[in-house]
Amino acid sequence: MSAAAFLVWALLPVVDDLARRIEIGFAAGAALLAVLLARAYQHATGEGMAPDSPEELEAQIAALDEGA
Repeated sequence: MSAAAFLVWALLPVVDDLARRIEIGFAAGAALLAVLLARAYQHATGEGMAPDSPEELEAQIAALDEGA
């Protein structure tokens, strides 16, 4: 997703200077990737889920399926 966003940004002539456009796109793509990875990690570890919530139970079932 972040690579696709970078490519779209790089192809749009929003910033005239190509080098500056690539620098901005790389930084924004890296930031987007960091956010997406943090959310994926948070979901995988179950942080932020209320005890006995459907999301927490689903995560427990998924963890049991992976262990089998």
